[in-house]
Amino acid sequence: MPVSLTRNWQDDPRRKKPRRAGFKVQEERGALAHPGGEQTRGSGCSTRPDRKGDSVGSLFRQSCKTTEKESISLKRSWWDEIMLQAQATRHTPMLVIGFDAGASRPRCDIAAFDLRTAEYMTKAMGALLDGDDATARVYAGLATGRSASS
Repeated sequence: MPVSLTRNWQDDPRRKKPRRAGFKVQEERGALAHPGGEQTRGSGCSTRPDRKGDSVGSLFRQSCKTTEKESISLKRSWWDEIMLQAQATRHTPMLVIGFDAGASRPRCDIAAFDLRTAEYMTKAMGALLDGDDATARVYAGLATGRSASS
């Protein structure tokens, strides 16, 4: 092959720009936010569901999206992707939307769940605050797709 047709990925102006620090911060914080959460290294490179998602823990499989801008368009495909990956590995899907820190505002990360999951989580917290541990366990089990005894 002629030298003029070969590409050197290190010198190629078309190579992808390096990952912004905001992604790293969000993925680390996201992994720490759920039980047993660990970042999934190379999650975008794999096609296997058990190696997808930005972090995975004992309950949740999480996908993180972050922006440096004032707004972000939420895409249905993001939710569909993490939902399928979570179902394949028997986890509850979580989508985290992040806004990088600006000159006058701190970093902001928002966790999104299916409404039914959020409803069960809210009921579990309410029951726990009322001192009703048994009901809290039932709702927590429903929120995570597990029975209260597991």
